[in-house]
Amino acid sequence: MPEIFAPAESIPSPSPDISSTTQPSLECSSLPSRMITRSVTGSLKPKQLSDFHLYHSTKHPLKAFHTIILPPEPTTFSQASKSQHWRDAITAEYNALISNGTWTLCPRPSHKHVIRNKWVYKLKQKSDGTIDRYKARLVAKSFEQQDGIDYTKTFSPVIKPATIRLILALAVHYDWIIWQLDVSNAFLHGQLTNEVFMEQPQGFVDSPQSDSVCRLHKSLCSLKQAPRAWFQRLSQVLLDLGFMGSTVDTSLFVFLQEAVRIYVLIYVDDIIVTSNKLTAISDLITKLQYEFSMKDLGPLSYFLGIQVHRNR
Repeated sequence: MPEIFAPAESIPSPSPDISSTTQPSLECSSLPSRMITRSVTGSLKPKQLSDFHLYHSTKHPLKAFHTIILPPEPTTFSQASKSQHWRDAITAEYNALISNGTWTLCPRPSHKHVIRNKWVYKLKQKSDGTIDRYKARLVAKSFEQQDGIDYTKTFSPVIKPATIRLILALAVHYDWIIWQLDVSNAFLHGQLTNEVFMEQPQGFVDSPQSDSVCRLHKSLCSLKQAPRAWFQRLSQVLLDLGFMGSTVDTSLFVFLQEAVRIYVLIYVDDIIVTSNKLTAISDLITKLQYEFSMKDLGPLSYFLGIQVHRNR
């Protein structure tokens, strides 16, 4: 059996609640964040508030800046294993990989390239800079991948800023509800078309099969083809549900049927949904949660470095 940590305490996922009323006006204020970029080898999520320590508040002029002190993020597995928070995060990530059927153990192939991996650790923060959760990820060392052997095509589109502004403007003008979703372990849902082998992760080496390797069936975070594989899977699910892909922005999907209009914007694993029917959003969330492990974040409040407030 693999050497694993004690199971992390189960964290109840937020239940969908989209019964709140919406307002027609929208106020967006930019918070300090790093520049949003697109990698030439795929789509990478931007650094949002990872280094955010000073939060400027215009509502409280006497307390314009609030200092938020965060614990340091570990850089090695040995450092992370000393903290219960990080041990729980690592265990949760490993359990998600196993339950998703990400790989199977097999004898080390003599004629195949085997890539290594490592654990990375990130403190996920709320819009005010406080800690939301501890997040650990097992990532493959993609720089060891060989073009044409471990991967072929890697490009994956992300939503354009102009499209985001346009859809938000339409939603506010017509007083539509704007909902936000987040997919847990999004890249693990992508199917690999290439044969990829990887070393067993540190801390979870199967003692009887210590020389065995992992043959990957699902895309793993940081694989060069991972963003593309995930986007293809998500877009196919949306197309099967009756959506149409936009010819102007391939990360925008539109559903038009009788009096129902739904717009879905995709930025890697962050999704914005707006519709003229509240029940349509509820039905869509239910169908997507059947396919993916998805978090319902409720009405849009923070997206890609923009804080949103709606009022009448």
